[in-house]
Amino acid sequence: MPSDSPHRTPHAGGRVQAEALERNSVLQLRLLVQYSVEALELWRELCEYQFHLVAERLPMNIKEDLCRTTFRDLVVSGKQITVALINALMERYFGDSNLTDALSARLREICPNLYGAADLKTTKANELLQSAKHQTNKTEQTAMLHKSLELFKQVTVNIDLGGICNQYASVGFYEGIVELCLATAAEQDNQNLAVHLTHTGEDAGEQLLVARRHCYTCITNTLNNLLAMSQGASGIHNNTGVKVSSAAEAEKQLTTMLEFCYRSTDEVFHVFLYEWLIGNGLVNRLLAIKSSYLEPYLRRAAKQPDNLQILDIMWKYYEKEKNYSAAARILAKLADRDRDTDNFTLWDRIDYISRAILCAKACSTSLNNEANSCTS
Repeated sequence: MPSDSPHRTPHAGGRVQAEALERNSVLQLRLLVQYSVEALELWRELCEYQFHLVAERLPMNIKEDLCRTTFRDLVVSGKQITVALINALMERYFGDSNLTDALSARLREICPNLYGAADLKTTKANELLQSAKHQTNKTEQTAMLHKSLELFKQVTVNIDLGGICNQYASVGFYEGIVELCLATAAEQDNQNLAVHLTHTGEDAGEQLLVARRHCYTCITNTLNNLLAMSQGASGIHNNTGVKVSSAAEAEKQLTTMLEFCYRSTDEVFHVFLYEWLIGNGLVNRLLAIKSSYLEPYLRRAAKQPDNLQILDIMWKYYEKEKNYSAAARILAKLADRDRDTDNFTLWDRIDYISRAILCAKACSTSLNNEANSCTS
């Protein structure tokens, strides 16, 4: 029974492991050869379509990377460069759907690993977007933009989010910016763990929050430019594609985009948006929001150190919501703080106390009215 001998088992197990490793090595080698052939086929195709004209369309950072990239790097880790080259090639012929369709079919044939189904959708979406930018019929343009948005949302891991948002901004498609950024953020965290992290303040999933916030930043970049333009600021470095003719138009577009933001059901984004509004002194806009996320956010923020600004917002929020007792308690807390902090003066204390008394009276009046309505 030598085959059942215990001392032979490790040897047999080692042989199985070695065979598995060898098989995996052969498969990896085959994949390397396949990718190398596809990269060469793509390069030949690019040369046939005048490589230098295609390369001119590349973003500057991709051009710089391309100049430093060896063929080995292109095959092993050059996905971003190959995608950019394919996109630049396709963009040359946007407007000629027959040619772009033929090009897409050709690329799917010669380099299916470099140009897959997701890349095909990205190409279609980009073509629709470019066509929409030159469409003079507003109804047709809106339809094209929405079609491009739906395609982009299907391939969020495969897109240049910032670049697309800039192009949407150039045609005033703010709904598309908000929807695409939120869809991309959700794809980064498909288990929605960031909501729990936002509630608890844990650091364990900081990477998820960073990834989602990166997507949200594409929204606030556009909001920043619209806000600056609405305030008549001069010398604005507009890197988001926003086009407005006056401060009044910028104000209108800012309000429109914020309305799209308020409709979101992404709680993590609401927190990011509230922070942006507070940071830009737009407290009145914040207090005008009708959202179930606002009060929990204020409550959490009020527990943090240096929370005087949040407390000052909270009493206004409760007063607006006619929760006068809560507003009075917060005002009393603000009035009771140390005079030596934040240039807090006697007149500030008197002001808070006066407001607290008014809220307490309003609360009493409200209770009396309720009691009278119950007994009548």
